[in-house]
Amino acid sequence: MPVESVANSLDAARIAIENRVRARWTQPDLQLLTPVKFADKAKLESAAGDVDREPDKSPWLKVDIIWGEAETTSIGPEAQNQVTGIVQLTLFYPKLFPNAPGGSGILQLVGKARSVFDNWFDDGLSFFASSAPTRSDENNWKVAIIQTPFELYECAANG
Repeated sequence: MPVESVANSLDAARIAIENRVRARWTQPDLQLLTPVKFADKAKLESAAGDVDREPDKSPWLKVDIIWGEAETTSIGPEAQNQVTGIVQLTLFYPKLFPNAPGGSGILQLVGKARSVFDNWFDDGLSFFASSAPTRSDENNWKVAIIQTPFELYECAANG
């Protein structure tokens, strides 16, 4: 079922994506696994509350939505559009921190990150397979990027 209208579909998709991270990037006690930086927020969210800056000695996750092309999938009174995009999860892991609390090393966190959106469906949103991570080193960080393509179906503005 498509999101109600073009006017609110991108914001509704952003909210659904953020809520999915909050629900799946968690510890057994349902607290956030690491601090999370959402693209539209000034602060990071963490189990201890909002944080002003990225941690420098513990893992954290950045969430970006990369919007792609849009196309008309049907016309008429019930016209629909399809908008593509990618959710990009960037995991920052300190080079000098071999194991996160609870023994979760970078590979365990990468696996958890891949599972957040892998083949998930929500009202008007369809997510596909999450990528294997691309990895790099950045200053004092090991960085792993996981991308999950998605499609958003919305009611056309003049449908």
